[in-house]
Amino acid sequence: MVIVTSFPTDHSFGISVTCFPVPGKTRTLADHTLDRATARLDYWALPCANRMVGRETRWWDHVVGRVSRAAEPTSTEVMFSADEASRRLGIELVEHGEGSAVLRMTVTPAMVNGHRIAHGGYLFLLADTAFACACNSHGPVTVAAGADIVFVAPAREGDVLVASAEERARFGRSGVYDVTVRRAGEVIAEFRGRSRSMRDTTARETPGTTTKESR
Repeated sequence: MVIVTSFPTDHSFGISVTCFPVPGKTRTLADHTLDRATARLDYWALPCANRMVGRETRWWDHVVGRVSRAAEPTSTEVMFSADEASRRLGIELVEHGEGSAVLRMTVTPAMVNGHRIAHGGYLFLLADTAFACACNSHGPVTVAAGADIVFVAPAREGDVLVASAEERARFGRSGVYDVTVRRAGEVIAEFRGRSRSMRDTTARETPGTTTKESR
């Protein structure tokens, strides 16, 4: 949801644009982009709103153009928007930055094993997705060279799990990332991933392109 507030000044016309997520609405890539921007746009280019009335180009056209340019998706958002496996499991990209990412997943009945606890494979997938978002934040297409996980405590149906990924080291085309999976602050799993950036980074830019190395 976008709230637009206009306010006149002595010599110009100001526009403040504030973006809020809609409660209960499925979050999309656009929602994450707006969250990241939390956009406040001050538009001072026009002398007065009244002088723009009747012109072919409206002041709002200029504002929309500036918002669009300022809210271009990051490499992490582009990758996550194409990650059907993770998104179909309800995994959400909560926040991200350079070398870091926070994701959230709710344990559904389909994720529970014969012991009535969350299957370890789903916990690994959540942590691996957070790892992928963090290591792809730098731009080049980056894949996993290896990873391991330690299960600390069981998760159960209905639990909301949060995976926080942090970059530990980056050297050449390689990197090391740690991911902690928590439930309401309690550690559920610890994951370490080793990344490798690909020499050919055209896979993300060209739809339908596949490579031998893929996430």
